[in-house]
Amino acid sequence: MKKLGEYLKMLGPIKYFVVQSHVLMMLGVVIKVVLRLAFNVKYIIETPWFKI
Repeated sequence: MKKLGEYLKMLGPIKYFVVQSHVLMMLGVVIKVVLRLAFNVKYIIETPWFKI
C-alpha cells in the first residue's frame, strides 16, 4: 500500500478532494441506512423546506 504522500502526489489536490467527498458521502449513506433500520430515524436534519 502506498504512503499518503505518494497518494497525494499521484492524485493532486482536486482529485483527492473529489475522492474523499465521495468516500464520505458513501459512509453517510451507510450510516443513514443503519439509523433508519435500527432506530427508525427518517431524517437526520428536518426543516420545513428541506429534509435530509
